Order: sequence, then C-alpha cells, then structure tokens
Amino acid sequence: MADKLDAMYEQKTFDKARYDAETSLSRAVLWVKHLFYAWLFMVFLSFVLLVLASPVLIRSENRILLGMGALAYNIVSGLMMCHQLPMRSLFINGVQQAVCARDAGIYLGIVIGGFVFLKGVPSFLKTKKFLVMATIPIALDGVTQTIFNLRESNNALRIITGLIFGFGIMVFVLARIRSLNQSEFRQNIRSAQFKFLLAALLIITASAFIKASALAGDSYTSQNEAIYSAGKTPSSGILSYYIPPRSPLSLYFYPQKEQYADNVLNDLWSMDFLAENIRLLTNDSYLFNQTDNLDLNLPLKHYYGLWVVVSSEGGEGITGEPTVFTSDRGNYYYLDAADGIVFETNRH
Repeated sequence: MADKLDAMYEQKTFDKARYDAETSLSRAVLWVKHLFYAWLFMVFLSFVLLVLASPVLIRSENRILLGMGALAYNIVSGLMMCHQLPMRSLFINGVQQAVCARDAGIYLGIVIGGFVFLKGVPSFLKTKKFLVMATIPIALDGVTQTIFNLRESNNALRIITGLIFGFGIMVFVLARIRSLNQSEFRQNIRSAQFKFLLAALLIITASAFIKASALAGDSYTSQNEAIYSAGKTPSSGILSYYIPPRSPLSLYFYPQKEQYADNVLNDLWSMDFLAENIRLLTNDSYLFNQTDNLDLNLPLKHYYGLWVVVSSEGGEGITGEPTVFTSDRGNYYYLDAADGIVFETNRH
C-alpha cells in the first residue's frame, strides 16, 4: 500500500511540475506577443503622426526632416495606394497631406480604436453588427461620389466617415485576437521589463527610420532649392507647392476637372509626361499613339513628385469657380522633386 501511495504522489508531483512548466511557457509566449502588439501599435501611431505632419516636413530644409516627409508621401502612394487628389485632401500652408481626408480619418479612427479598446469598450462595439453600421456611412459617401458620380463629398464628411470606419474595424479586429486579453495586456505593459524592451525596440526602429530619412532627404530637392533652380529667390512674391507622386495620375481620371479655374491643376492635366505615364501603365494603343516603340520597363517620370514654383503677379482666376492651388497671373515652373530640374514653364 505504501508503495502505491508513493507512486501516486510522485505522479502528482510530476504532473504539477509539467503543468507549471507549460504555464510558464504559455505566459512567456503571451508576453512576447503583447510586446509585439505594443511595438506595432506605437509604430503605426508614429506613422499616422508622420503622415499628418507631412506638409510641414516636406518643406523643411533639414535633410532628415525633409526625408521623413518624402518617405511619408512615397509610402502612402506606393504601399497604401491613396489617390492623393489635392481637392480631396487637407492642406497645411499650401501643401496637401500625404493622404486624402478620408484616409486621414481612417488612420485616426484606427489609433483611437486601439486606445479605447484597451481601456475597455461595450460588447456591442465588438460585434459584426456594429462593424456593418460603421461601414455604411463611408460606403454610401464613397459609392455615390466615386462610382456613380452623383455628388461631390466634402473633406469634413470624408474625415468623419473615415474615422467611424477606422474605429469600427480596429475594435472588431482586436476583439478577435485571442491572445489580446485586455486585463493581461494592461498588466504586462505596467512591468518595468516590458517598458524597457519596448523602448529598446522603438529606439532601434526609430534609428533605422532616421537613417532611411537621411538617405531620402539627400536624394530630394528641398523647397528653397526648387525655388533657386527656377531662377528665383524666396520672397513674398514666390509661391511654391509640392505635388505628391500619385496626384497627377489621379487627376487625369478625375471626372470633374473642368470646374476648376486653377492654373496648376490645368497645367498638370495638359502635360505630356502625364499622358506618357498613362501609356506606360495601360499600353492602350487606342487611347494613345506611338506605342510601337514603348518600353514598359521604363520608370514612370517624376516618380517622387513635383515642385511647382510660381512667380506671382497677383490677380484672380475666373470669378465663382474654385481653385485648389492658385489662379494668380505669373510664370509657373515645374520641377522634378528628385533632380530639381525644370521640365516645363508656363505663363498664365
């Protein structure tokens, strides 16, 4: 009998040890997952702030700050596939943000949703029903504007519908990540070790981004360099604008282009390089001539965007018609943002 009891005790001890080991491993894996989630969220938050500040950064004469702005515009145009239409974007000091107003709202909604979720949200906000409700406003606004061309929305409505959708999709997704238990996550992020490793990861990420920004800034033409390349000096009579990489192509297909009395927009719509880029993308011989010698391996022209320098003489455009940039009289100089070379000059 004693031998049997000893065997049972040993088996119980073994099971408890195995249970403790498996529990410790599970907690360690969960801790690492939470560290990754926190790092990913902080990186996305930094990206949102970078995008919102992009008009200020792209005007900077500091190479690192200029490079940060350049990366923001190119990441958005290349990876996020934002159309970057000027008339559907917010402006700071004459320069549009890297994303349109709707995308800016979506990104802000995602960030807000992340913060609110960790604080705790009602169960209803985690359901598919709420996700559908959050999707309806942006779907109606976008479909009636873009697909059916029934109306033109406004930036305030684009931001609001985007923010609601971003919030809804973030809460819905986070609620379905099994390892993201709110109480356990909050407990982990309070620990000193967690904060230290998170800070270390963010420092490494920031260092890599600053290095990439410095390289991008060295390959970009700054605002003042563009003005000097146009044969002008910065002064009150000189206007300058940055045109993001995807804007010209999106403008080409914009259905309501005829309503604008904006000299910059009208110049962009009529430029040869834009038609050449469309040819490169579509290879449509019915739409464009001279495609027999087309080399589809050629890079698109002005891939990093444009600088527009205006030697303004004042004066207004057609009364009652909207402008996005300017309708002032004067000379308009268009420069590649990468090499700073003036490739077109127009007089208005």
